Amino acid sequence: MRQLALLFCLLPACLFPAGCKSRVINVTIVNQGSAPVRNVEVGYPGGSYGISQLAAGKSHQYRIKPMAEAFMEIHYVDPSGSTRSQKGPRLHQDQEGSITVLINEKQASITQTLTH
Repeated sequence: MRQLALLFCLLPACLFPAGCKSRVINVTIVNQGSAPVRNVEVGYPGGSYGISQLAAGKSHQYRIKPMAEAFMEIHYVDPSGSTRSQKGPRLHQDQEGSITVLINEKQASITQTLTH
């Protein structure tokens, strides 16, 4: 009987988790160049992910969840075979928002809209 009463007390909390929101940052990488870039790697506090190739004019979206405080970093191989790197924004745990990375043959530029 006691277990049944506990189940009815916990049931509303399981069905209606008020205030449960996962804070993530949407990262969009856009290749604005005229040729594909390869081995795109995005490092952020608590993880990293990669894209083997991103064709010219294409974009890739991914969600990240920073687990500490550190800078985001972008590395990629341009069409000539040179490795390019770009330091991104300083990320913090529980941030949310969006980051856009524009890549071309010469450089990467980053814009951000982040909140705590």
